[in-house]
Amino acid sequence: ENTCMVPKPYTLKEEVSPEISVEAIGLDASISKAVQHVWDLDVNRLTPNEDYVINVQSGKKPYWAGDDATEPLFTRVDTRELQRPTYKTFIALLDNYSAECGDDEVVTNAERAEIWNFLKAIYSTAPMQFAHKYCAANSDDVPSDPAAFLKLLHKIW
Repeated sequence: ENTCMVPKPYTLKEEVSPEISVEAIGLDASISKAVQHVWDLDVNRLTPNEDYVINVQSGKKPYWAGDDATEPLFTRVDTRELQRPTYKTFIALLDNYSAECGDDEVVTNAERAEIWNFLKAIYSTAPMQFAHKYCAANSDDVPSDPAAFLKLLHKIW
């Protein structure tokens, strides 16, 4: 394990502004502002044409069957960026699932650990901590305690 990639513990210092509460401005407007704020807080995202380059080729409509692309979607990805804890723990999850509908899946202890590692990694980021505070501020069903929130996320998983 590369210890230089371990993030410093992060705690979001801001609280959810009353101006974006569901009660104050309604669900649609509140969610729109909250999602924008999550986007603004995300300093972990990759930068197009710097960290990766995509090749959309002729494009594809969601309702088109199949994929006629002859080349890979990603022309280049800076794999060093994929060592960030959130990306690394997400990538570790990818082999845990079957792409075929109806296939029974067996979840191993190692896979359970990968899920927890991912949840802890994403919770160490500002966007996820804000999302937690936003949900807790707008719902009595969402615990304000981080450990209880992670357990809720795991249950939903």
